[in-house]
Amino acid sequence: LSLLPAQGSALDREKTQLAMFRGHTILFTALLASLVLHQADKPTYTDTNYMNTSVIDGPYVMYKNDSVFVNYIENSGGVKMVRTDSMPSTSGGNATLIVNTGEAGKTFSVSLKPKLSNEKAEYNGVKKMLVISDIEGNFTALRKLLRANGVIDENFNWTFNKDHVVFTGDFVDRGPMVTEVLWLIYSLEEKAKAAGGYVHYILGNHEIMNMNGDVRYVHARYPEHAALMNKPYTQLFGADTEIGRWLSTKNVAERVGNILFVHGGISSYV
Repeated sequence: LSLLPAQGSALDREKTQLAMFRGHTILFTALLASLVLHQADKPTYTDTNYMNTSVIDGPYVMYKNDSVFVNYIENSGGVKMVRTDSMPSTSGGNATLIVNTGEAGKTFSVSLKPKLSNEKAEYNGVKKMLVISDIEGNFTALRKLLRANGVIDENFNWTFNKDHVVFTGDFVDRGPMVTEVLWLIYSLEEKAKAAGGYVHYILGNHEIMNMNGDVRYVHARYPEHAALMNKPYTQLFGADTEIGRWLSTKNVAERVGNILFVHGGISSYV
């Protein structure tokens, strides 16, 4: 099965793929790459999108001993600094996080999962699904795709009923809103389950790269923000972080319905 790619060039010519499956009918939707992928020389958004608020990145949820630490990067008069909230680990499951969206005054909330479990590899009985890949830190493109296809409403609530969304990798690197993209997918998982639907997040090569210390494509803001927290960037995906633990539960291949999904194929390279 070959998904119809968006037209136009993008970094490394990687393509955003989108498909809607309705029973035995497959509806392919092609979007201009200018609406989906940011260009290297003309980024669609930068840190200036956040100037309406002091918070410019985060939250970063980290665990140490018996405590949960939630870090936000703030801009105070042009100077970046870290704000840290903490709580006992026993109350971490009740924590609600606030995440920026790049829109003035617009945020969404995320509740930490009380438990993380490894994903299954096969899901049967799926009638309709939306498939998206290669967002690479472009939160605006992700929001528009989900809204246009009836997955979420304007307040980031799940509206896709009992249907499935398959995120097929490369949602990190390059763009300046990786943190927000990951938290949105994280939050939609529980909202989908509550409605009888499901969110699948299949790891791509860029997620694997980040988790294994390869940061060659990371946006410059992230190593800078990690340094403010006295950590190397790779530790933001470590076993003592919520995002790191969550990504570690994901597969590199899943069969959803009668389709096997992987990010870039199965390689013979060892």
